[in-house]
Formats: sequence, C-alpha cells, structure tokens
Amino acid sequence: MAAALGFVLIATSASAQSPELLTGPVICPQVDIEADKLECTQTACQLEGNAKLSCPDLSLRADKVTLNLGQNRQFAGARAEGNAVLVSRSSILTCESLTLTEEQLVGQVQGATLEVRESEEASRRSAVFHGDLERESPREIKLKNADFTLCDCGDD
Repeated sequence: MAAALGFVLIATSASAQSPELLTGPVICPQVDIEADKLECTQTACQLEGNAKLSCPDLSLRADKVTLNLGQNRQFAGARAEGNAVLVSRSSILTCESLTLTEEQLVGQVQGATLEVRESEEASRRSAVFHGDLERESPREIKLKNADFTLCDCGDD
C-alpha cells in the first residue's frame, strides 16, 4: 500500500511559463509524494519502493528517493536511485540515479537516455540521446560518450 504526502514549496523564483527542468527552473506550487515505504524526519524523507514525486510540470519515479526538506519543510532537492525516470513537459530522462536541486537537474548523470519532444503536445520524439550528462551551467548540459538520433522516431 502506497503512502502519500503533500508539501507546499516556497519558490525563490517565478516564471510566467515553467521552463524545462534541463535548461531552467521548474516551479511547483506543491509536490505530491508516494512510496511503498515512507519515513520522514525534520530534514528529509526516505521513499522506498515505487517512489514517486510529482507536480503539474514534472514527475520523478525511482526505486528509492531521498527528499530533502528546507527550514519550513519545503522541497529542498532530491536524490533518486535505481531505475530513475524523470518526466517533464517535453522530455523523458531515464538513468540509474540523478540529483535535483530546488530548481533543476544537477551534477552528473551516467548511462542516461534522454528523449526530447518538440513540444509537450507532440506525440513523437524529435531526438533521443544515450550517454553521460553533466551540467556545465544553469542553462547548459554537456553530453559525454553519447550517441543520438535526430529524427521522427515513430510513435511511443
């Protein structure tokens, strides 16, 4: 049986349109969490088994998620481990583990598959990348040991 709990986020920046997680911040007014096992302290929650964080513009699923909490118990980042899948408006990132700050993906993601769509309404992928990702700056990600396909990749 899954446990569910909601947190209200205090945003440090605002945007008329929520930009992509990979290239800019995503602002979520509330984050819903679910897991088979959920343990929380004042500073963090451990989600194990079918762990999921979600808000209107993104969702994160993994075998295990460590959710960091700020002073007012707002979202302060997360670490997903084991079969991680991060879905935003026009991209899907799958990998073994990843780290999020309050606003975006950070650090290195090894062995990633990134599917990018032209828009959130597009039913077909416009590009698929396989390789290692590393954030170079807030709006730049470097691909290493990567291969990619830029095409109409067919239906999902």
